[in-house]
Amino acid sequence: MPTIRSRVLHIYTETAVHAGGSESVGGIDLPIQRETATQLPLIWGQSLRGALRSLVSNTDGDLATRLFGSGPTKASTDDSTQAGNVFVGDARLLAFPVATLQRTFAWATSPLCLGRVGRLPRQSATNPWDSIPTPTNDGGCGTEGWKEKQVLGAYQVTVTTNDSVAVAAASLANTLPSFNGFQPVREKAAKDLLVVTDELLKN
Repeated sequence: MPTIRSRVLHIYTETAVHAGGSESVGGIDLPIQRETATQLPLIWGQSLRGALRSLVSNTDGDLATRLFGSGPTKASTDDSTQAGNVFVGDARLLAFPVATLQRTFAWATSPLCLGRVGRLPRQSATNPWDSIPTPTNDGGCGTEGWKEKQVLGAYQVTVTTNDSVAVAAASLANTLPSFNGFQPVREKAAKDLLVVTDELLKN
């Protein structure tokens, strides 16, 4: 029987990403993909798989076929079609950049997003997200320096400083690349994480 291995892929975007949904809504021609239950933005697994396949195909077509199967242009009735060996799940939101009046922007997340990360396989037996308090309806908690009234996008939130958020922020920063030029991004993630309610993050 073949060995099945799973890996966690963290995606960091430096430019705007628009993963378009399949149906228009009102005057919106191409809405972004969202989870049905929570309405949080995500990237469907098939969309991410197609992007990865395209990336690999640009350098090695045979490898792309082995990993992702025969291309979409190959007729399904062709006996030479090949199934792929890689399954790609949905890319769910962990933290979202939100404009602020302090430090330009902060990384906003919520208990739901952090809880999902805590259930993923990890090297350490401890979960840095477990001890983060649940935010109130009009408030949030953040790392050192984020306190009292804060403007997050179009909303005003009362933020309290919490040491547990700092631990979680450091863990988040450690998932980001460490090559030259990326250190400022890691430092931003470590010091500017805000935890808000699931409802506020959805909006």
